[in-house]
Amino acid sequence: MEARLDVFTTPRDELTWLKMRHRALAVANRFADRDHTCLICKQGAESMLHLAECGMIYALYWSDFFAMAEEAGLPTPTMQNRTLFIALGIKDKQHKANEELIGIFSIAWRCLYAEITRSRVENAPFKLENAKKRSFCMIYNIGAEGLRESVQGLL
Repeated sequence: MEARLDVFTTPRDELTWLKMRHRALAVANRFADRDHTCLICKQGAESMLHLAECGMIYALYWSDFFAMAEEAGLPTPTMQNRTLFIALGIKDKQHKANEELIGIFSIAWRCLYAEITRSRVENAPFKLENAKKRSFCMIYNIGAEGLRESVQGLL
């Protein structure tokens, strides 16, 4: 799964998810002097796994990216395999995920992590909607095959 995803992402787009897969994201639970509470659900500890498993993040964020991919006709993981895909980019144990789907989620991870970082660094309110809009705009602007129309319905 370490192959270059040159479909429509850049190395910068891919970096956050690569760090996630290698357990190298600087999330709140890695710092003793920070509040570890998830900025979205306000219940769990913000960890790399929590960002992939949190039901509220899924409902308010990840589900829209799966909907976009399905609208564009891309194969998506089953509901039971979605957390695995969000965390590691694996569709299921036997199948590699579609490169366009990986591109979508690379951008989604980049924008989610950027918003979490902005909120913590600036000590400002976290705005999940900003991460989602930024992701949709990036995907729309690159004109990814078949995704532009799907994004228009979500903007």
